Amino acid sequence: MLLSLILTLSFQAGEISQNQSLDIDSSSVESFISNLNQQYPNKTIYLDFWASWCGPCRKSFPFMNKLHSKYAENLVVIAVNEDENQSLADKFLKKYPAAFEIIYDSSGKIATAFDLVAMPSSYIISEDGELIGKHAGFRKGDDINLEAALVKYLQQTKQQKKLLNLDTNEDTK
Repeated sequence: MLLSLILTLSFQAGEISQNQSLDIDSSSVESFISNLNQQYPNKTIYLDFWASWCGPCRKSFPFMNKLHSKYAENLVVIAVNEDENQSLADKFLKKYPAAFEIIYDSSGKIATAFDLVAMPSSYIISEDGELIGKHAGFRKGDDINLEAALVKYLQQTKQQKKLLNLDTNEDTK
């Protein structure tokens, strides 16, 4: 619980693919998150909303590429594009390539469900589908703070899994 609070406080302070199996017409945050968790079991999800016209989004893409590369074992990075015209997003992605998954939400249904207030907006979703962190914008120093909070959460999750594995092994002996 304390870590969840820390993450919330912290977050408030390549290849391009479109995953056809995700329910991008989802009208609720809960059903969208549930679909993500089914698609990426046992992974923490870094979900980012962006648009081609967003200046801070240009700075956030190298950071998300780093997260994708460095923490791929436990984390999946997904960026949801909010441009009405996908060609604008494609042009952006040629200049700022993404090694992580891109979802196109030209209708804005996903963004509306999340009630976005800024671009970019990022959310951390636990393996259990719990929304554990959120962050609006991308300013100088955010990369360091976001990564530190995320690493702390991933380490805690890894420790909990180890304890569960030990408990399970002790029960079977």
